[in-house]
Amino acid sequence: SYAANPLDPQWLLDTLGLTDSARTTYRRLSGGQQQRLALACAVVGRPELVFLDEPTAGMDAHARIVVWELIDALRRDGVTV
Repeated sequence: SYAANPLDPQWLLDTLGLTDSARTTYRRLSGGQQQRLALACAVVGRPELVFLDEPTAGMDAHARIVVWELIDALRRDGVTV
């Protein structure tokens, strides 16, 4: 990894509800799963700054809550969103 202190990828998969889809190719994921995977890829390296444009588009209500909770946790950890 190029990041000095990356987030645990398995934790991200679990948190974003992607564990069961971990071996599924990207194009076979649903739109919401693709969005959650994109978010995981964007934050796994613990960036200081992350730009998110409609991060919950295409997600169901539960997934939206999970994503916003993750974004809030990142903010508390010092990430500028």
